[in-house]
Amino acid sequence: MRTGSACITYINSSVWATLRKSPIHNIGVFAIRDIPKGIRITDNDSYTIKHVLNMLRPDELNQIQPDIRKLILDRTAYSKKDSDGFLFYSPNCDAILQAWMNHSDTPNTTGTETLRPIKKGEELTEDYRTLAEGAIHPVSLKHFGFLDKTSQGGTRRSKRKGGTTKKKHIHSYYNSRKDFHYYKKVKDILDSLHFSSIIDIGCRKSPMMKGLGDNVYKAMLDIQEIPPIDGIHMIQADFYTWEPDRTYDVVLCLQVLEHLDKPKEFAQKLLQVGKTVIISVPYKWKKGACKYHTQDPVDKSKVLGWVGREPDEEYIIKDKTRERLICVYKA
Repeated sequence: MRTGSACITYINSSVWATLRKSPIHNIGVFAIRDIPKGIRITDNDSYTIKHVLNMLRPDELNQIQPDIRKLILDRTAYSKKDSDGFLFYSPNCDAILQAWMNHSDTPNTTGTETLRPIKKGEELTEDYRTLAEGAIHPVSLKHFGFLDKTSQGGTRRSKRKGGTTKKKHIHSYYNSRKDFHYYKKVKDILDSLHFSSIIDIGCRKSPMMKGLGDNVYKAMLDIQEIPPIDGIHMIQADFYTWEPDRTYDVVLCLQVLEHLDKPKEFAQKLLQVGKTVIISVPYKWKKGACKYHTQDPVDKSKVLGWVGREPDEEYIIKDKTRERLICVYKA
């Protein structure tokens, strides 16, 4: 829990925007204060969400910038006033802003960082075309909401002078990658195993679940709400704090670790959840190749440092110009 000056500094330096009705499309992200160029919009990235409480005395609360203070008071999930002060969640815990960011051909952010100064009240936008093949991976689409927003088919309408322009939605992430070699390799590994339960960690619409028999208990875990899929048990939870009710025969974690600030803690918990763990990561991608990766470049030694043991099987699979490392760990 943050208190006092540390809390004030954190809130004042990290809260920049909120959700409002958008003239572009439904809900959008809007600046609640002027934002300089090069500012990271929020610390709220996938599994790095800070589910922490903050506490301030009433006099300290007044040191929070006015627009942020109003946002806190309007949206506090839990609060109390007693001898300790005012207890509240950081606004960055309440919504993953990127999930609601609308498209623009001339965006003012990269999706996570401002490209130019943004005025208070201005809508924050990004260019959906940066989600082109190889630019982003499932965990990012999932956590930032793009699978929901862009895989429904049809068109997106954006209002402009002189009328309404239709914008085609981006094709489903998985539909465009269903023939990738690394997917096929993971499927081959699954076909070689005998199991009665499987869970996919950090993957909202897993292609690996398709074709598994009705006699297999199938589960998927995500920090965001998961759309229901027949025959699959959906778990909305933060994996770091999640307490499983069983040991799974197989655990999948594909293209997730490279996005995390704490991949070691995450990876080692995977081994506690299942008997056989299958992990895939981008292999030796250059730093900056994907703006949502925090761990690139990833190689075998880095994965060894995260997991703490050598894999029982490992494969390097190439799709077009990029490679992925698949590691299999057995109990």
